[in-house]
Amino acid sequence: MAFTLQPVVALATERVVGGDLVLASLSGAGREERACEAPPDGQDQGHDALGEGLLKAFALADRWQNQAWISAGLSLGALGSGRALWAKLSCSVADLDGLRRRVGHRLLIRSSLEGAAAAASFPLLNQLGEHQGLAIELRLEGKGTLAQLLRLNVDRLLLPASLVQGIDADGRRQRLVRWLVAGCQQSAVEVCAQGVESRSQAAWLREQGVELASGPLWGSPLPPADFEVVLKRGVGLGPDVSAPLMALKTVPALDR
Repeated sequence: MAFTLQPVVALATERVVGGDLVLASLSGAGREERACEAPPDGQDQGHDALGEGLLKAFALADRWQNQAWISAGLSLGALGSGRALWAKLSCSVADLDGLRRRVGHRLLIRSSLEGAAAAASFPLLNQLGEHQGLAIELRLEGKGTLAQLLRLNVDRLLLPASLVQGIDADGRRQRLVRWLVAGCQQSAVEVCAQGVESRSQAAWLREQGVELASGPLWGSPLPPADFEVVLKRGVGLGPDVSAPLMALKTVPALDR
């Protein structure tokens, strides 16, 4: 199972400050990339994918030894009570509690509140939140999504690409985002915009106080070694986006 990292930038400086773990797989149609989440069938295969993704995220965050963070997705439909996930992690890590404390909030658990089944996983998410951060993706089409947020200790709200698209020209989207950002600022919750495609979108989001962003404007997901180069060299993406991040693949990777 291969993993890549989608760069996430601080909008104020456009420097890479963290990354979203992405699962890369091969199919008959060629390479596909998707968020590092297990299929929502609740079977062992799903728990294995969840476990591998979290183990990779823990290992990278522990290795970086700086302020850079990583987020790993959990599909609540596959998570359930989380007993199988805890069992896998406990068997794979000699000192799981020590690792969780070392990594702390530099590892964020990323998920969406998808349907009634998600509620069964809330106790586990809050338990994970004792040491790790929690990032929740806003689902505008879901029922009771905002009300469910009150049951979780959320560190970051993710604005989905479907909301960010056209944000620099759509007044209704702008009103909603302003309202969400104002509420998050009052609650000390970071806001991260996903799927940003243009400098105009980035500029508007920055003006509203959105702290973080990711999307095609700042490149495609990178292999972990190349992503570490970005972090090591403090690469800023700045206003010149003519040289995409993927060009960094030509730079020698860090020693493993």
